[in-house]
Amino acid sequence: MAAYPTKPLVTVLMTVYNVEQYLREAIDSILNQTYTDFIFLIINDCSQDNSEEVIKSYTDPRIQYFKNEKNLGLTGALNVGVRMIDTKYIIRMDADDISVLNRFEILVNFMESHADVGVFSSGLQRFGADNSKWQFPQNNDDIKANLLFGPCIAHAPAIIRTAVMKDNNIYYRELYKQMEDYDLWYRLLPYTNFANIHDILYMYRIATHNYTVMNPEAGLDRKKAIYQWILETFGIDPTEEELLLHISLNYKIKEDITDKVTKTRVWLDKLIALNLKNNYFPHAALLKQIDTRWNQLFFTLPAKSNKSVFTFIKLNKGISFIQWSYLGKFMVNKMLGRKK
Repeated sequence: MAAYPTKPLVTVLMTVYNVEQYLREAIDSILNQTYTDFIFLIINDCSQDNSEEVIKSYTDPRIQYFKNEKNLGLTGALNVGVRMIDTKYIIRMDADDISVLNRFEILVNFMESHADVGVFSSGLQRFGADNSKWQFPQNNDDIKANLLFGPCIAHAPAIIRTAVMKDNNIYYRELYKQMEDYDLWYRLLPYTNFANIHDILYMYRIATHNYTVMNPEAGLDRKKAIYQWILETFGIDPTEEELLLHISLNYKIKEDITDKVTKTRVWLDKLIALNLKNNYFPHAALLKQIDTRWNQLFFTLPAKSNKSVFTFIKLNKGISFIQWSYLGKFMVNKMLGRKK
């Protein structure tokens, strides 16, 4: 890397693979940031299009360009970059996305005033094939408790304290393709605090070249693999049914689970009991996450179902779960014209 009179606090890490049609827009959104003192490390993962020509057309001295000798994939290319970085912070950027122009200023100012936080991210706006807005839990306890159920820190918009990764020898792993961020956050959980803000600082492109768009059938298998590992780390070797129940608390899945309500309650109580024993997650925050998912369950079950559907559960907290189950099943059967 080039020598600087005073080393910047930040290296922006962007990996590139065959995104020439979007790359200039992404690079421009970085070079035009209101916060200007950074190294911009671009790792070309053996692109076969004109991405290299686009990158080399820039003369900005902040750009440091490196081309891999062979294609390593996203996690491998990211690790090449992380190992090269010796600044205080790493700011992530995907090569087909757009950063809001004050993004770096907000990220760096927050990290400089919150020394206990190792990972900080923002909300994001999807665009292209999907225009949804994503926002995540903001405080450390809620984020950590949420990590039992799914990723809740947007990866591409994040800033990471470099030492948190390197001092603990934690890098990206190939094990969980397209969920490498979730894997990273979960392994960092014991070593640092997390934070999010709801501000939309990042525009995340959804296009046909996205892996998850091109390979939707691979999604459940990927989720099974990482949740199996997460639950084992927490202290549970789940059955196949328990694994599906757990995944369904954060994602819509097609698999039908008989008597889902009863089994979900048993599973959630199992998580609560285990956390009381090993204190892995902030317990009050975990209870809040469990309560949220439990209540949401009744709005996601099929309308025509012989399961214990009872969206009216909040009407009387004094009635036990078993009583609600029988009452809910009776109400549903009556609505559907069944005798039992």
